[in-house]
Amino acid sequence: MWDSSLLLLLAAAAVQGAPSLFKRWDDQCTSFALPAIPENINATLAFARYYPAGALFNETDPNTSFKSDKITDFCRLRINITTSPTSQSISEVWLPDSWNNRFLGFGNGANGGVAWSEMAASGVNYGFASHATNGGHSSNGSSGVFAIGNPEALVDWHYRAMHQGTVVAKAVIASYYSTSSFHSYYGSCSAGGRQGWMSAERYPADYDSIIVGSPAVDDARQSASALWVHQKVLPVNGSTWFSNHTWAVLHDEVLRQCDEIDGLKDGVISNPLRCNFRPAAIACRPWQTNTTDCLTPAQLNTLRYIYEPWVDANDTYVYAGFPWGSELGMISGNLLPDGGAYGQDAEFYRHFVYNDSSWQANQISFSSVQLATTTVGDGNDSPNVPNITEFVSRGGKLIQFVGIQDQYLSPYASVDWHDEVDTWMTSHTNYTTEDYFRLFLIPGMKHCSGGNGANVVGQPSSYNSYPPVSTEPSHNMLFSLLDWYA
Repeated sequence: MWDSSLLLLLAAAAVQGAPSLFKRWDDQCTSFALPAIPENINATLAFARYYPAGALFNETDPNTSFKSDKITDFCRLRINITTSPTSQSISEVWLPDSWNNRFLGFGNGANGGVAWSEMAASGVNYGFASHATNGGHSSNGSSGVFAIGNPEALVDWHYRAMHQGTVVAKAVIASYYSTSSFHSYYGSCSAGGRQGWMSAERYPADYDSIIVGSPAVDDARQSASALWVHQKVLPVNGSTWFSNHTWAVLHDEVLRQCDEIDGLKDGVISNPLRCNFRPAAIACRPWQTNTTDCLTPAQLNTLRYIYEPWVDANDTYVYAGFPWGSELGMISGNLLPDGGAYGQDAEFYRHFVYNDSSWQANQISFSSVQLATTTVGDGNDSPNVPNITEFVSRGGKLIQFVGIQDQYLSPYASVDWHDEVDTWMTSHTNYTTEDYFRLFLIPGMKHCSGGNGANVVGQPSSYNSYPPVSTEPSHNMLFSLLDWYA
């Protein structure tokens, strides 16, 4: 005999147009058709593919690869978006069977690639419908060659592919789950952090709240600074070069002098600003013939270009220096003979700014920064004015984090940007900064994750760690954001 309460529930579902209690999500997925997309965005469905729980996901593109059988049941949609007559982007929307009534968008790392691993581990596995884009091109993450002779592709990379993909994703989610009542969140790091800030400034209605990690909010200055430092340390094995061993010697001395400033000897410098490091303690003495375990006068002089801000002629501040304690990250970070982290700093100027494949990293100067600011900068590549009034007026919240031992983007740049936002918003609005924007400096963390400190705090880039991150808001950045916005 049927229970009367169940019959009433079925009748109510039918009346309200709710999804059937016996819905087959695989059928819903494979028969899905795109709804009307706002803003006249030209989107077409490339494929719809259903993955039951435990099915193998195995994909590779020029920038990334992801292979896993630890994903929940979900529908994968790939969508082609014609962004201009000469450019196109690819978006993916993943729709879990067990949806938590929330949307979580992800950005790019370096110069592109769909964030499959984040969509799985941070997204659908926690019930979020998820979106990511390839940024309008398919290439190695360090390459900027896609921009040569194709300014529309550069616009896609700067902000358009993310925005249009987000609009499409929200329309798809509303259609797939038969409801437009859901909250939208964003979380990403590095280049994806820049995209998060661009969304808050340019498209404040795209996301209700945002997490940005170590955001590249000023690519023009950051990339130039990395290349400028290169001029000071190259050539490899020259008098100003630091070998991996030399970096380790320097790091050991930094820890010896500053590790216990916070009262704990743990290999982590909690506040580098309190580290009054004295490099001369490991200076090579005149009688030393073996300089393997000490720093030569040339190396000592070079340190100031790495750890102090770049200040150009007429006391013009260009970019922040790095904190003491980040030495080991330099081995795999900015100080690479190919021109920076993955070579992308040189690619930024070579292809985005000068549009000249023959341009070399050793040509960098402050005039390059000035040119970049008037071309790809000035609000095209990075946030222009720290004005997020409309985002805040809608109740938006923003969490920014950065590892104090970040080896790619100086954590002091995040502090500078926080202060810019605080100053502008306080001067022009009645909002109180800590009510909508909070910056967390994480001791011991490298770029986005990893390092000797407590570097797994629920940021989107940490969800591939095992055991799984706690979802308690007091221990988890993402779920803390959900709790803060509620």
